[in-house]
Amino acid sequence: MTALIEKGHEIIRRDITAFSEELVESLREREDVQILHYPLEHQCGTYDYLKIRSRDIMPDDKVIIIRASLHGDEIAGAYSMLYHLDKIFDYAHGQGVKLIVYPLANPSGFERN
Repeated sequence: MTALIEKGHEIIRRDITAFSEELVESLREREDVQILHYPLEHQCGTYDYLKIRSRDIMPDDKVIIIRASLHGDEIAGAYSMLYHLDKIFDYAHGQGVKLIVYPLANPSGFERN
C-alpha cells in the first residue's frame, strides 16, 4: 500500500509496507523485544498493525505505552519510531521500564495524507 504526498515540487512516497519492514529490521537482533503483527481491517483495506513490546512483561513491571502517528497527517511520530525506537528501548530498559509500542497507530491515515 502506497500513498503519495506532494512537498513543493517533489513527490514523497509513503509506503506502509516499506516502513514496517525497515522498522522490524532495525529491531530484529534484539532478544529483549517482541514484534507482533495483527491484521487491521479498514474500509480502505487490510493493514499490518505492529505491536512492539518488551519481552517478559510482568504484572509488577513499570510499563509505558507509546502510540505514534495517531493522526495520519502527523507523520513525525512514525518516523521518530523508525529512527529512534532501538535507542528508546535501550534507555527504557536501562531505567527498569518496559515498553509497549504501536509505531503507526493510524496506518490508513498515514497512507492517505
